[in-house]
Amino acid sequence: MTISLTRPTRELVSTLRAELRTRRENRAAHKALERELGSYRTAREVDDLLGTIQYEEGPEADQVREFLLGNLRPTPELYRIS
Repeated sequence: MTISLTRPTRELVSTLRAELRTRRENRAAHKALERELGSYRTAREVDDLLGTIQYEEGPEADQVREFLLGNLRPTPELYRIS
């Protein structure tokens, strides 16, 4: 038994695959940026980097700011009693 996809169905599948590929690429880029910025931990390091993007606007700059400011938030590991 052969299943034949109609033209609109093939186009839909192609569109869905392209969207999924784009989402995977965006997620990978997001994780890579998060890893790269994860090394900036001290207030001085974060302030220096924030100063370099002080006048940058747009979603990319906002994302960098969010990551950097997140690096300064205390994590539960800091409060663990050994």
